[in-house]
Amino acid sequence: AANSFNILWTNTETLRQSVYNSLPQPQVKRRYQDEDPLGKAVADVLTRSLEFSQDTYDFDAVIKGDVLSMLLPGRAVSRVRYVPDIRQIGGEDSEQDDDSQESESYEEIEWEQVICERVQWDDFRILSAAKTWDEVGAIAFRHRFTREDCCEKFGDEIGDAIPLDAVEDEDVKKSKDAQDLFKTAEVWEIWDKDEKQVIWICPTYAKPCKTQGDPMGLSGFFPI
Repeated sequence: AANSFNILWTNTETLRQSVYNSLPQPQVKRRYQDEDPLGKAVADVLTRSLEFSQDTYDFDAVIKGDVLSMLLPGRAVSRVRYVPDIRQIGGEDSEQDDDSQESESYEEIEWEQVICERVQWDDFRILSAAKTWDEVGAIAFRHRFTREDCCEKFGDEIGDAIPLDAVEDEDVKKSKDAQDLFKTAEVWEIWDKDEKQVIWICPTYAKPCKTQGDPMGLSGFFPI
């Protein structure tokens, strides 16, 4: 019709601007306003650290994506990720006191940061019946891993054994030549709050791909 217009887009854009329109400004204060120079200095350091963290990646785009997901499908999820850059030190022959001997190998963190990462609304599950968030015992995130991703995450033995069958395109699914180029594995990352562990499961692989203890030590356990 000549006078038709997209009311969904209009309503969504109006609500989106009212829900979120600019980056939050970090502010850390002392709980008690005592004469405490050290406490004030620590609060200033934390405030600047948060400001720097926002600037190291596109935090604004993550929040805008969450708002849009909340307004359209009705579910918005972001997760916290700890991203360290680790390098291997030592492990080769080195001269110490004019004697050549093998040096000890150890890992050193060159850089580390914490980022927020948006989760696609249909790649998230709540795995326990609960009326409130405090009652939730387990959640899960879905990943689509390539063969390289599987080997990097779970080691070559398990990574090579995981079927790459998470493909909807029938032509790709039947093609052997497309095995490593287009096929992926559906892997679920399950956070079990009761047992304080994370379990990685592929529905078409006979056993858990990986089980690890509490990886982040958050007070609420879940990274969301």
